[in-house]
Amino acid sequence: MKRDDDYLVPTITIEDQWLLINDEEPSRFIQEVTGKIAFEDDDGVRLHAGEIHLFVVDVEGAASEREDAFAVFDTHRDTMRCFEALYETDDCGSVQLKGSVDKLLVMEGLWRPNVLLLDRLTILPKFRNQGLGLEVLRRAILRYRIGTGIVALYPFPLQFEGRADSEDNATLGLQEFSCSLDYARRKLRRHYGNLGFKLHRPSGYMVMNSEMPIEGRGI
Repeated sequence: MKRDDDYLVPTITIEDQWLLINDEEPSRFIQEVTGKIAFEDDDGVRLHAGEIHLFVVDVEGAASEREDAFAVFDTHRDTMRCFEALYETDDCGSVQLKGSVDKLLVMEGLWRPNVLLLDRLTILPKFRNQGLGLEVLRRAILRYRIGTGIVALYPFPLQFEGRADSEDNATLGLQEFSCSLDYARRKLRRHYGNLGFKLHRPSGYMVMNSEMPIEGRGI
């Protein structure tokens, strides 16, 4: 497999995004991104390796346009869950990060509420245990963190989603995992900690200050 400074070199192909000129819905402040992950083998053949899904929520833009931030996050179930876990509303109705999040990430009270939410990452079985997943996340963060204050994800083992005998689980080889949920979650947290994510214990989310350098962390 090709490497660049000891990293796997994935290609993330992003599906087309359409911008509606007359869009007045709260969802206009959310960029939703779905990408297909691939990399080239030693013979230059591009191989499908998985998928990534993320959101970028522009809270500052919503505030400047006097759009209700709650309505923006409520556009999607996953962004709304993030809002409930990491945000609060002050006496003036302004949305801000919870004090526990601010303290964890040393935000020093700065109003930087925009978030890059890494919603889902799947890596096909034959490409696991090679550092590809973390490298994809690293590159996605570098690409989409611009203008955000935090990067967030909720580490939940995919093998505990849905039915164990489902077709998707079979494709992803998830039926092969036999550990407990608690063990799998601890392992995921350690895994994402390699990128610099910190656990926000009250919510179970892992967060990172978007200004934190993540290049050359020796993944």
